[in-house]
Amino acid sequence: MFTSLLEKLERTKPGVVCVEAAHIYTNETPSDDHFFCARIGARVVEALAGNGARVVKMLFVDDYHPKPEEAALNLPAYMSELERAGFAPDMVITESSLAESARSLVYSLNGQTIQRDGEICLAKPNLALIAKNGALSCNILDAALYLEKFRKFDFSITVLPEIYKAQQKNVRKLLKAFGHETVPIANVYYNVQGKIKLSFWTKQEEYNEVTV
Repeated sequence: MFTSLLEKLERTKPGVVCVEAAHIYTNETPSDDHFFCARIGARVVEALAGNGARVVKMLFVDDYHPKPEEAALNLPAYMSELERAGFAPDMVITESSLAESARSLVYSLNGQTIQRDGEICLAKPNLALIAKNGALSCNILDAALYLEKFRKFDFSITVLPEIYKAQQKNVRKLLKAFGHETVPIANVYYNVQGKIKLSFWTKQEEYNEVTV
């Protein structure tokens, strides 16, 4: 399993690979889907480690969009459950910790943004960056996360439900606006039927997708 991913990493020979899985919002309680994602992450880590890669396991917690009064997540308990699922995070990143850098990124896009109904958007392609109320979009916060990963790691793998595919494609377009024509990223998507797919980024803005 994950042969195509291992082959790609063998060609690029990254030093340290970050595997992110089991992403959760602070207004959620852990569900079977979170633990299914964690188990896929654990399988990715096992495959990489078996191939000699150095791996750092990351948990990403969205505490930016949920309201504080909606908080339902017991993070220490969740991390213990993830460990039992085989994916014990080595590091935890909260989305709120990326807000300052994400906002700075928006204002660094000189000449590439437009105002639309009170929002600040990337002009081409048309992607919302900052809402009318000043809230940062998921796209720009995710871009800030990937740029942070690029600084710390040689390659990043993110395990997500298939419903995030379009959003991740938009993030990759946004990364291009910051000068990253190619990015050291692979996405592992899964659906409710348990089918797993890999997606890679290329210079031609194509997504080389294979079913695992």
